[in-house]
Amino acid sequence: MGFNAMKNKHLLVFSVLILITLSGAIAFAETRYVIDQIIVNLREGKGTDFKTIKTLKTGTPLEVLDEDSSYVRVRTKTGEEGFVAKQYVTKQTPSPLVIQRLQNDNKRLTAELDQLKKISTTQSELKANAEDEIDQLDKTLNQSRDQLKQMQQRYEDLRFKSEHIVQLAEERDLLDAENKKLSSESLQLRQENEDFRRSQTIRWFLAGGGVFLFGWFAGKISRKGGRRDHYYR
Repeated sequence: MGFNAMKNKHLLVFSVLILITLSGAIAFAETRYVIDQIIVNLREGKGTDFKTIKTLKTGTPLEVLDEDSSYVRVRTKTGEEGFVAKQYVTKQTPSPLVIQRLQNDNKRLTAELDQLKKISTTQSELKANAEDEIDQLDKTLNQSRDQLKQMQQRYEDLRFKSEHIVQLAEERDLLDAENKKLSSESLQLRQENEDFRRSQTIRWFLAGGGVFLFGWFAGKISRKGGRRDHYYR
């Protein structure tokens, strides 16, 4: 194979590589991923009250079956179907997968660069053309390394933030459970208070009736006593 043919082959490979790097990963239609550094519960229904079917880690691909403004109904590769909060899934390829892809690209570019450098040292008559290609490879490799560095930094930032997201979600669920418990206790206390008020009303009624009867009997006795005194006189 001549040098020009090899050069054209390398240029084609690098052109495709650059297009893939710039445009991002090509995902299948209606496929989404669990967002970076978080564990999501796949539930039987929409809400935290429903049973958890499975826990999903970062980068888990999910087939979208249906969605609304808050939840997405999905199917995993192993066939489980359920609901996931929409905020925890994304159409973008997760950072760990992008980083792995960039690392593989770096290895491949480095190997090709080393091969071209060897060709440059052993074939002096092709030195000028090889150096141009080496320069182009160096630029592409540096761009790939810069992208890798940026993605690693973004990945670390998201991992740090996601730890707080998980903690906040747990605190929210705990507060929700406590609120339900307090609401139940409040309803029970209201019922007990109402029962107490009713019992007090009945007691006051009975007490008033007792006072009335006592006064009536006292009056009867007093009138009888007055009559006896009058008789003896």
